[in-house]
Amino acid sequence: MVTAPDFDCAADVVTFAQELRGVCRFLGVTEGIMQKGHMRFEPNINVIIELADGTEVKTPIVEVKNLNSFKALRGAIEFETDAQVTRWREDGKVMGPGAKSTRGWDDVKCVTVLQREKEDAHDYRYFPDPDLVPVVVDDAWLARVQAEVPELPLARRARYVGVYGLEEKDAASLVEDRDPCHFFEACVAELGGTAKAGYAAGKFLLNQLGKRANEQGVGLHLAGLSPQQVAGIVTLRESGSLGAQNVDALVNALAGSADTAADAAARAGLLVVRDDAALDGWIAQAVAANAQAADDVRAGKMNAIGRIVGAVMKLAGGAVDAKTVNERIVSKLREGS
Repeated sequence: MVTAPDFDCAADVVTFAQELRGVCRFLGVTEGIMQKGHMRFEPNINVIIELADGTEVKTPIVEVKNLNSFKALRGAIEFETDAQVTRWREDGKVMGPGAKSTRGWDDVKCVTVLQREKEDAHDYRYFPDPDLVPVVVDDAWLARVQAEVPELPLARRARYVGVYGLEEKDAASLVEDRDPCHFFEACVAELGGTAKAGYAAGKFLLNQLGKRANEQGVGLHLAGLSPQQVAGIVTLRESGSLGAQNVDALVNALAGSADTAADAAARAGLLVVRDDAALDGWIAQAVAANAQAADDVRAGKMNAIGRIVGAVMKLAGGAVDAKTVNERIVSKLREGS
């Protein structure tokens, strides 16, 4: 692939290269593992120097060959940008026929190394291959191919941020690989496809399920849950039926099974208890066991409430909602309980 000379700094080139790799990986063109030689970059670099009299000088083009990392790509461009000014001051050479050279990149010394000079088209001795017929891309063919192009990572990221309200870094993580991204889309669809569904599914996948996936060294789509199970867990959380402290336990209970989230949560005793009498009993025990913390809360020192909430959660085996517990403790203490 050859681009037009559209870049004016190393940062833009690296960003473009990373986006290009992302598109190629998403479309299944390549795994994009740079160290394995799946992609190489060969930037053509020269500098425009503005002189004191307002005229401009263009340095000879240097092509740096076979760069196999984004670090090397950035380093080579930044080095050449400075080095070409120094060379021009020393030899006065400018861009023109026979002035192009190719250089390699020394990763250890972080410098380019001359490989060949005076490299023009005639040096390659180009000639048509009689076995290759000309390929003419007409408008109809181009339109058909364009219509078949799926939504690409950049557009998906913009949608995840603009529609679902996810942060840029979260959206970027979700589109990094095709299969996890499609898994995310399936989870959102199971939840109704709304903006709220997109946000909730994204956060769950990157946090709770992401933790399990990282531990196993697999993608989100291989972490053991189906889109239906993910939707079930998110629905339980959104309805207040599952406390945050029990999400990991439910993920582990569900992983690799055909159970629904609701059935697995009920069987494991992970659902929030909707029994006011039981909750009041746990609160009374927790307050009695943490009298000083209770006095502090009554005095307006709300940071102390955490000890009481923790005690209630322990007594309830995690089967209560922390927010509800917090609110009920405050209410009870204000009543004088």
